[in-house]
Amino acid sequence: MTIDNVNERADALLNRNSTRNDLTSAFALYLAKYPVTVTYLGTELDPEAAQASRTEIPLKVAGVQDSVALTVIEWRMNVDRALHICDETGVSLDQIQPGIKAPGFSFTAYLSWQGFREHHALVHLGEMVDGPVPRIVHAAKDALRSHFNERAAQRRTALVQGWKDDNTYPYRGEPSNLFERAERELFDVVALAAAPAVEGVERKSRALSLRLLKETLETSPESLQDVLAEVLILPESQLKELRELLQRTSFSSIIASARAITDRLDFLVGLEEIVFEPELKKKTKERSQLHRILANETWVFREEYALTADDATLTTALKAHTHLLGRKDLVPADLESGEVLDVNGNRAVVDLLLSRVIEHHADHREHVVIELKRPSVHIGETELSQIKKYAHAVHKDARFATTDTRWEFWIIGDDVKDEIELDINQQNRDPGVAVQTERMTVRVLTWAQIIQAARHRLRFVQRSLSYKASTGTGMDYLRRTHEKYLPLQRVPTDNA
Repeated sequence: MTIDNVNERADALLNRNSTRNDLTSAFALYLAKYPVTVTYLGTELDPEAAQASRTEIPLKVAGVQDSVALTVIEWRMNVDRALHICDETGVSLDQIQPGIKAPGFSFTAYLSWQGFREHHALVHLGEMVDGPVPRIVHAAKDALRSHFNERAAQRRTALVQGWKDDNTYPYRGEPSNLFERAERELFDVVALAAAPAVEGVERKSRALSLRLLKETLETSPESLQDVLAEVLILPESQLKELRELLQRTSFSSIIASARAITDRLDFLVGLEEIVFEPELKKKTKERSQLHRILANETWVFREEYALTADDATLTTALKAHTHLLGRKDLVPADLESGEVLDVNGNRAVVDLLLSRVIEHHADHREHVVIELKRPSVHIGETELSQIKKYAHAVHKDARFATTDTRWEFWIIGDDVKDEIELDINQQNRDPGVAVQTERMTVRVLTWAQIIQAARHRLRFVQRSLSYKASTGTGMDYLRRTHEKYLPLQRVPTDNA
């Protein structure tokens, strides 16, 4: 057959590699059965050379006496997936979408039955018609799902073992808990989908690609599709399939939730280290930056404080009354540069305020003001008197006179002096509460109490994940998330 008078757009379509691939897959079954040659643009179509594997699956369909066969060809080339409707000779009469998920596989399926020559038009009507046609198509799709589930397991095992053998697999050892197992299973699914791009490169590049997938999965699972599209350059058809798979699987949600919990557990260990570890307590810079770290980890005080925001009006009011705390501002201006120096030019430790606003509903808000004392400070009568005066002045400020606002003022230090024990341990009040009114609470807390309470809230999930945070994982989290607020000198690890 010769086509003449081809316009420019048609010429571009006919000369695409995908056109040759489509013709190769369409004629594959017929060319394998008969001594026929098909040439396209001067080159013979060669399905056998392009196929990676071929599987014959006989089907038994209730009410159908004639032979029904399903042939599955996996290709080394990219093709649009299709389920070809064929007669008993292998001639493709029509085609439909396979309707299955098989990430990482380029395939075409051929459903052969002699009755299709008369009834193939009914295929597109699906379940709307009675008779053998919908039952045969349904059986074929079920067989395809089973086939590719098995093939995916085989291929995943072979690929992962190959990556382990050449030391490009980014995980070591066996998963030790539910979180690690779920993460690794999702990684294997994604890596299998990315295999065509990953396998066709040298070992060093493959190791880099797999490590990139792992790190993206750990830190930002929602960015996986961008990495696969822009870095590994997977075709849109495979990206669409993987996108749908990730939306349906529970792995991604498990990982996102578990990652948030394990990050919090690691943070608590890191916070303990920089607050209590004797050697680090001699350092000063990280103390002056502590509020910057905690401003992004407000869940540590209470869970509801994780969903909070700064408020310009509150900040203005807090600044107006800082003289009651014995200072000029909430945060020294030179802290922004990372250095706070005393009169001798040494790094100094400063007291800081952290403020947050929680909107319970349109006409009710809760203002949270937390005074972070330097870790060496023991809270006594002087500090308690200052925070009480400050709390009274701020919550009586004219800016809030007509608002329905509940106030929480916390002062947090290294320890509590005996002189205020009676003030913070009163009948009918929570331990640590020094002032309790209808609209205001003033609390005195230690860093140990803050960390213990936060860890208690996470304990149930921690047991479920079988996750144990360590000094190493804690400091790794702080480096990863708050590196610019940590000292430049070496910090402890598990081996230090």
